[in-house]
Amino acid sequence: MGKIKLIDILIVPELSHTLILGMDFWLAMDIVPDLKRNVWQFSNQSKIEICGIYNKEILTGDQNRC
Repeated sequence: MGKIKLIDILIVPELSHTLILGMDFWLAMDIVPDLKRNVWQFSNQSKIEICGIYNKEILTGDQNRC
């Protein structure tokens, strides 16, 4: 897609995996994964939100209705 970004990486020769791309890489490249379908795409939005599991007591009304 012609995207180029300079990022810091760590090389750990003892790891058995050839390449591990973490969340910092995905955020830097604006990558949005769909792990259920095993696909990804570049975001067309200026901000990517990260979701997680939250305690029900801290959810907003809109979040509680979803």
